[in-house]
Amino acid sequence: MLERGTNRASCTFIFLRADKVRESSEEKLLPLQDIRRLHPEWLVRRELTFNDACTCALTRTMLSVSHRWENQAHPDPHGVQLSVIKRRLSALPDVELLWIDYSCMPQGQRSDAEQIEFQMMLPNINLIFLATQVLIIMDSSYFSRFWTLFEAWLSMQQVTSDGLLPASTAERYCIECVHTASAKFDGAKLKETWASKTPNEAYAVLSSNDVQVTNAADKEEQLPKLQKLNEFAVAQHAAWQGSAEAKMERREAEVKRREAEMKRQEEQREAEVKRREAEVKRREAEMKRQEEQREAEVNRREAEVQQLEAHFMRQATPGQKLFFTGASATFSNGEKWTHGQQGEVVGPATGEVAKDGLVMRFPGNEGDVNCYFSTLSASAPPPLPGGHTLGQKLFFTGSSATASNGEKWTHGQQGEVMGPAAGETVKNGLVMRFPGNKGNVNCYLSTLSASAPPRKLE
Repeated sequence: MLERGTNRASCTFIFLRADKVRESSEEKLLPLQDIRRLHPEWLVRRELTFNDACTCALTRTMLSVSHRWENQAHPDPHGVQLSVIKRRLSALPDVELLWIDYSCMPQGQRSDAEQIEFQMMLPNINLIFLATQVLIIMDSSYFSRFWTLFEAWLSMQQVTSDGLLPASTAERYCIECVHTASAKFDGAKLKETWASKTPNEAYAVLSSNDVQVTNAADKEEQLPKLQKLNEFAVAQHAAWQGSAEAKMERREAEVKRREAEMKRQEEQREAEVKRREAEVKRREAEMKRQEEQREAEVNRREAEVQQLEAHFMRQATPGQKLFFTGASATFSNGEKWTHGQQGEVVGPATGEVAKDGLVMRFPGNEGDVNCYFSTLSASAPPPLPGGHTLGQKLFFTGSSATASNGEKWTHGQQGEVMGPAAGETVKNGLVMRFPGNKGNVNCYLSTLSASAPPRKLE
């Protein structure tokens, strides 16, 4: 048997599998004996060493809980603490093992074997709170209990070559307040009071009579250890830091970490390059397909125009049915041209269109209208670019502008599709009518959308 107050460099503890706790439907904490009977698959034995406290290697995968028992029969009779634990585990997906005294140490009436387990683990609790990440569940009575304050102080320390010193960051512990405790006041007070205390200062406070403990023997066991803990930490840190094996382990671990990180980054870069290459190829293929379709359509229209010009300039056949393929529009006298509408040839065009068109009669018009050969076809026009339809409402998403004739493009304004674009925009655009304009305007497909563009920040 070790002399009372002796620190040990290692101890085997019982842990709960964090994934089982996350998935559990239990409404409150179970004692270890019940878990062994009902959920033996939850339990895992792991040895902790003082080297683990030196390396901080377990703070990512192990979580320990510092809490006050709400009564002697059960520390969490209403399941409030278990809810906090589950919430914390959900926020820490890398945590694999959980330690909490009620569920990881034999409780109540213990068998001989359980008593041996308990006596081996209890004196070495300091290893748990020095080596793992700690969840502090704080209520208004947390400040008055020996074990909770001892655990909180340990969670705020780091093992260095100079012994136990305040941790440089608060990443190893998290304070969650329950019941009437306040994070703003109680949580802040705990950190302010204990984070910077030296081992001697911690001993002075914990040895006070107003710091209560259920079992006085626990205090008698732990206080002498605390007096020697700083000296022990210096020796253990020196042994860990100075050993060739530890150095090699650190170097190998660092090399593996860097290699893994480099591999991960390289895989991410390769995946991103492949994704971009695939996206470029897809866009190029789609652009090529659309370009080929547009060129084919242009060629078809040009061929039809040439045929119409050659045919109708020589002989126009009154009564012949032709489709209007230009953009929809309304003349000042109310007569209309409607994209895709079929009309009847009346005769040769007059005025400016005389040499290049025909007079057409369309259903719904009271009179006849001149049409250029280039806007007429013996067959119905093809679908509009981009899969859009005549009369469809689209928003202009480009930059606002005003043409020389006064017609406007206004960012975010909704307009109506009138037909295929003409001029430079013919291959990838539409003719649109926007409120406030007297006539139509050409718009590239890239500046049109079925949904309104996001509002620009002022």
